[in-house]
Amino acid sequence: DTVRRELGIKAGTPVIGTVGNLFSVKGQIYLIRACRIVANTIPDFVLLVAGEGEELTVLQEEALNLGIHENVKFLGFREDVPSLLQAMDVFVLPSLSEGLPLSVLEAHALQKPVVASDVGGIPEVVEDGITGYLVPPKNSEALAGKILLLLRNPQLAADFGKAGRKRVEEAFSLEHMIQEYQSLYEELFQHGH
Repeated sequence: DTVRRELGIKAGTPVIGTVGNLFSVKGQIYLIRACRIVANTIPDFVLLVAGEGEELTVLQEEALNLGIHENVKFLGFREDVPSLLQAMDVFVLPSLSEGLPLSVLEAHALQKPVVASDVGGIPEVVEDGITGYLVPPKNSEALAGKILLLLRNPQLAADFGKAGRKRVEEAFSLEHMIQEYQSLYEELFQHGH
């Protein structure tokens, strides 16, 4: 609530968000286009875009051209990502390629449902239809459809959030991550890198 107040978002407003560098490989343009579709059904939503990068102007112009610039808040680089995630109803990662998506792990840990591209390491984290939805990259219609589904079904969103939290605790706990890194480092040392 604190973050929502700080950003001037009224209580009860549906909030979509994404976090990451504003590079074309991160696919944020497809999220902006998806939000044009979301606006047809839910005109008062807000999209939070946290991050900085060379695509900022392109993304701002796209929002302006699509007539949704008043819905979109470009926040620049933020230190308070967990607080921002708390303020979101749905977290979206529209990347065209991605390693281990740490922002998705954070969103899951904070019990937020996720809509993300079915690329790279994302399917290892997001269980489609359980902790969130996987969609084809570069597909604004698919993104919009899943975002709307979650915004319209708070119970489903809450269930996904709980399942996401469980998934992170089971598969990506700190101990588990440390073990993974340790075995990776040992492997690298053995190969003399």
